[in-house]
Amino acid sequence: MEMLASKISKRFRITSKLRMGAQWKIAATEIKRYTHTKWLTLPVTLPFIPEPLRRGALDFIHTLLNKIRPSRSASTPPASYGFDETDFIIDENPPHSINLIVVATRSCAAPHA
Repeated sequence: MEMLASKISKRFRITSKLRMGAQWKIAATEIKRYTHTKWLTLPVTLPFIPEPLRRGALDFIHTLLNKIRPSRSASTPPASYGFDETDFIIDENPPHSINLIVVATRSCAAPHA
C-alpha cells in the first residue's frame, strides 16, 4: 500500500488509503481467479521477455480464452455467484483484503511532467 501511495502522492493529495475485502467464501473465489491468471501468464511476463513478444503472447492468450469461453447472448442474464457488490467491505483493515483503494484529489502543488 505504501509503495502505491508514494507513487500517487507525487501528483495527487491522498485523502484516504483503504482496502477492499470480503468474507473468506467470496475472497477465495477472487484469489483463485488471480492465481490462475498469474500462473497462466507468468511465462510471458518475466522481465527478460522482449516487449513485442510479451504483448503478442498476452494478446494470443486473450484471444484463445475468448474462443473457448461460452458466449452469452444479450438476453442471457448475468451469472449469479451468490454474492454481489454489497458483500464487499471497504475499510482500512477489512477481512481477507483483495484490493487496494487510494482516494486522492488533484494537488495544486503537484509538479508537472
